[in-house]
Amino acid sequence: MPLNDSFHMVSQSQLQRFDWRQWQAFHEQISGDVICSGPKHDLAAFAGGISGLFFNGVVLGDLRANAHSFQRSTQRIGKDGISFFYLQHFRKAFGSQIKAFKEIDDIRSGDLIFHDLTVPFETHHTDFEVSTLVFQRDILSAYVDVDRGYPSFRISKERAEHGLLVGLIEELRRTAPLMDRRAVSSVLRCLTELLANVLTPTCHQTPLVSEEGRHFLQMRAAHKLLQQHISDHTLSSTEVAKALGISRATVYRLFEPQGGVMQTLKRMRLARARQILVARPTLSIQRVAETCGFKNAHHFSRAFKQEFDSSPGEYRKRSAANEGESASRYISWALR
Repeated sequence: MPLNDSFHMVSQSQLQRFDWRQWQAFHEQISGDVICSGPKHDLAAFAGGISGLFFNGVVLGDLRANAHSFQRSTQRIGKDGISFFYLQHFRKAFGSQIKAFKEIDDIRSGDLIFHDLTVPFETHHTDFEVSTLVFQRDILSAYVDVDRGYPSFRISKERAEHGLLVGLIEELRRTAPLMDRRAVSSVLRCLTELLANVLTPTCHQTPLVSEEGRHFLQMRAAHKLLQQHISDHTLSSTEVAKALGISRATVYRLFEPQGGVMQTLKRMRLARARQILVARPTLSIQRVAETCGFKNAHHFSRAFKQEFDSSPGEYRKRSAANEGESASRYISWALR
């Protein structure tokens, strides 16, 4: 496989499979030397896969592979001049090791590891699945000293940034192809600011982010809370504010563009109800209403009709008819 094809593969969102030679060529081109030695490293049995997305100055990679070793050597650093930052979330890991300025032993699922490609390190992997963000160095120049090197380290789960970074990385990995450019930019800005926090020596109880970043994180937390409590018909804006640790005034300000927090919650409940009506055709309207946080079937039916100009029962019948018609057309085509 030509080396430039490796970059083409990374630009696709679909997982691409690699054998050892392709994997080695890919790593050699984008980051450093690859070594593979020892009794656990069976080249013939090696399997790896990668998918990824390019953004403005950032690459998000989804990597999966079995046992192998990787080295970013001083010789290689001096030769290629590559100076990216890596931020890796190990979704699955079983004791991989990293040797750098300070050895990192026994990497486990959920660990968040930072690498600076201007600083030597090597890794010895067992089977793993990892989400990797590759930052161009100058993206962080407004926040940290990018002229110095940062040895590899594990980001402590005690830091406030850890959970936010992991959540945003995985949200981007799962939903980036469905997000508009503005939403992706907001996520990347927050990731950049949170990473800058981690690279500074001072540990803050609350991460320091811009006003735009703070607004985005608050909205994200609020929407997550509403999703978690979508079936609770007693949920109020006061309880939302208390759960998020912010004032009611801040909650009102966050949701004002969407018509308010309760209006947003109502739309989320109705959207969930539409899914359930189609996915579970035998579930009673009363149970759908309860599952989606409405006080009773009457209240639910009235809200549903106002929003979609159709009762829940009518919507369910129409959806079933459309699905049956589509299936019938497919069967007719298949039997021709």
